[in-house]
Amino acid sequence: PRASRSILRGVFINQKVLCSQLPPPPVFTPPKMSGVTRRERVESITGFGTCGETCHARLINPAGFPLESFDNVGRFRATDNGRPLNLQADYPFADGAKTSNGAIEWAKTVADSREAHECYTRHWLEFGFGRAYTEGDAPLVRRVAAASRDGDLSVKQLLVQLVQSPGFRSRAAV
Repeated sequence: PRASRSILRGVFINQKVLCSQLPPPPVFTPPKMSGVTRRERVESITGFGTCGETCHARLINPAGFPLESFDNVGRFRATDNGRPLNLQADYPFADGAKTSNGAIEWAKTVADSREAHECYTRHWLEFGFGRAYTEGDAPLVRRVAAASRDGDLSVKQLLVQLVQSPGFRSRAAV
């Protein structure tokens, strides 16, 4: 069957697109999955009321389930084992939970989020500064990301803001 990889996609989006800090997975023997669709099977061992509730049910699953219409190699699909896909999910953003239904709504929701703009800005900072993000960079990242989110900065202008900052123009001795 054309299985999806909702957990892997959810982890990727959390870590690389939203810069969420997920704890390492616990070492345990997972229980037996039950259900007809891939989502039902994943939720049976990671949903609310299971040991996976903290990370999976709240962060990983809601980031991956809206992308279930794409199988493990990116082919579109509308059903899973003959059943229509359930692409709805609620993700807990800092300014409140947002519901999306499917990849397009999810992409728009993520693109409008403070977390995505801050993460995007962090990645540019790390690339441009040639070093890892530190807590001292937080005010700059928040300011530039907020301007980006408000639509006031193009990518070029975002980069100019970063390179004009004191952190770019002077490096601490190591």
